[in-house]
Amino acid sequence: MLRPVVLSVVVSCVAFAPAAEAAKARATYTTSLLGFTVATSELDLTVIDGAYTLDLGVRTAGLARVFTGFSGTARVAGRLTADRAMPSRFTVDARAGDDHYDIELGFTGSDVTSRRALPPHDPHPDLIPIDARASRNVTDPLSAFLAPMPRGDMRRVCERRLPIFTGRDRFDLQLAFARMETIRLDGVRPSEAIVCSARYIPIQGHRTERDEPRYMSENRDLFAWFVPIAGSDLLALYRVRVGTRIGAVVVQLDTLEGDGIPVTRRRR
Repeated sequence: MLRPVVLSVVVSCVAFAPAAEAAKARATYTTSLLGFTVATSELDLTVIDGAYTLDLGVRTAGLARVFTGFSGTARVAGRLTADRAMPSRFTVDARAGDDHYDIELGFTGSDVTSRRALPPHDPHPDLIPIDARASRNVTDPLSAFLAPMPRGDMRRVCERRLPIFTGRDRFDLQLAFARMETIRLDGVRPSEAIVCSARYIPIQGHRTERDEPRYMSENRDLFAWFVPIAGSDLLALYRVRVGTRIGAVVVQLDTLEGDGIPVTRRRR
């Protein structure tokens, strides 16, 4: 049950101001567990005249590649409004070992009006099935983090409840302001990061008799760090931490660059 959280919180994400009519940015991230690299990801964002596309690529690395061999891509396209991103089409193409996941969601406003999610869930008595309610007033896991940059108090970027539908799982992420923290983007330049806590709230697509949904819903070790990017109206995701029973999964920004954005590389 870590999978939906990884897809939405642990994945690379960007937030931006509604004033950004045009933007182009690329970020790379490393995911680690117990200090060992287990995955790498790349995120490409393009905004032209209020229309956006966001492409995410993820693949396992190191020893994790031997045991899982996961690789996948996700893409969303839509339009920006004054207060949110409105997706029109979201797709996922991912492979884990012999399993192939093929997902496509079509949106009209904030409702899912077409859905393909393969393979379907295996039937289990304790499975909370996906029904029509999962398709109403939702967003995809990538667009969920494309939010207006708050004017004035930056802490308000954390004050959100995100209704997320992946095509296979319906859950909410409740964000809350945790603290401000000084970090050094490239090991030299100090920057103030906004740290948000998160709560995972399963709604549909999970199994009630499994321990994982209960563990993740009670998990208080879920945090995301956002940093403002100099010379732009962007907030970038700097770090994500998800506590698990065997240690914390940490997603860390490696590089960030784009039109009008100073190139940032994390010093190792």
